[in-house]
Amino acid sequence: MKTKLFASLAVAALLVLGAVYLIAGPGSNADDAAGGAGKTSQPVSQADEAKAAAVAASLKSYATGAMANFVPEAAPSPVPEVSFTDAGGANHDLGLFRGKLVVLNLWATWCAPCRHEMPTLDQLEGEIGGDRVAVVALSVDQTGLDEVKKFFAGIKVSHLAIYNDPTAAAGLKFKAIGLPTTLLISPGGLVLGRFVGPAEWNAPEAKALIDAAAKAYAAG
Repeated sequence: MKTKLFASLAVAALLVLGAVYLIAGPGSNADDAAGGAGKTSQPVSQADEAKAAAVAASLKSYATGAMANFVPEAAPSPVPEVSFTDAGGANHDLGLFRGKLVVLNLWATWCAPCRHEMPTLDQLEGEIGGDRVAVVALSVDQTGLDEVKKFFAGIKVSHLAIYNDPTAAAGLKFKAIGLPTTLLISPGGLVLGRFVGPAEWNAPEAKALIDAAAKAYAAG
């Protein structure tokens, strides 16, 4: 009875978060990626950790309105070792964005809430993307790049670059309970906070939160 009650509460919690799709999608091989779940991409300094903790704490007041589900990390940790390919098939890791504040969105074409929020992420990248901030939509579609390209073309994405993790390992490594999950990552490679579920990323509250983090790092 207790087990059933716990399961029911867990499902209810996911629904409250906004139609989150469980991370194990069609043909998931997340178990195959478990071995790399604990690895981090690059070492970070104590100064970076202290700065990240201060910035994360300052973002609590911005978790309102469209960003109400944003949860700052009490102790920001280094991003895990994640590999992915770009539209041309070249391999990368998150070091590609080192030095920028990163809005990393984990999504898939089979996830309806992900598809709904994608235009707002595209708009966000168009408005704030540049030398200081990068909005990164990382697909975990195991069918590969073609499906992602088809979807982006269909909704006329004009600012976001195409990135795909065909192993679907990124979700496990970031301990994401479902899709979409969005991570805010410091220029030094530390997770400042996360948002589970779909969001309107072109909303004023989203821009205010990201701008506050970007300004904190620009101030040194």
